[in-house]
Amino acid sequence: MRLSSEQEPADQNTDDITAIEEGIRTLLEIINSALCANLRNNPHLIYTLLYHRCLFDSYQHHPMFQ
Repeated sequence: MRLSSEQEPADQNTDDITAIEEGIRTLLEIINSALCANLRNNPHLIYTLLYHRCLFDSYQHHPMFQ
């Protein structure tokens, strides 16, 4: 059974959003690992994260990142 033409783009958008969320989650895990393992060796990363902390505000209440 084929999906209607209206359902196909919606499914594609859902897949795209899920992929982007997973990519963001992976990047956040990498940053977390870098900070946990070598906090003293990453002053530029720490400074940049603090300077741009407003970028992370939108993820604070997102269910994918809880």
